Amino acid sequence: MKRCQLVFFSAILVAIAADVNASDGRHQPLIIALTDADNGRSIEMNLADLIQITLPSNITTGYRWENLPIDGSIFVQQGEAVYAEDPSCAGRAGCGGTQSFCFKVDKRGTGKIKLIYRRSWEKGQGAKQFEISVTVR
Repeated sequence: MKRCQLVFFSAILVAIAADVNASDGRHQPLIIALTDADNGRSIEMNLADLIQITLPSNITTGYRWENLPIDGSIFVQQGEAVYAEDPSCAGRAGCGGTQSFCFKVDKRGTGKIKLIYRRSWEKGQGAKQFEISVTVR
């Protein structure tokens, strides 16, 4: 999350600079925030935009979301996924939370981001999957 926040604040600075120079037609970077409700969605974005995906997770069960890199992907994951415990049950056994991933677009084109929820020693489909299709202008 700290890495994504750093990227976020960098994007804000770039957006401010782009706003100052708006007359040259530059795009202001956006952070596209996605959740489990966006599973299966197709989105369009610009080259300077970032994607932040936040999904429900409970690492006390051994399950974690994992990025499944796709060959030729147009995305670069920014740092490791960050787990945040639900503040309403923080510190109690079995307390769940969320995992957040931040992705930067590496190039224009189309691509997919695929995340899988499984235990580290398991192979295969896992308990849940999250996938989006993206077109970068």
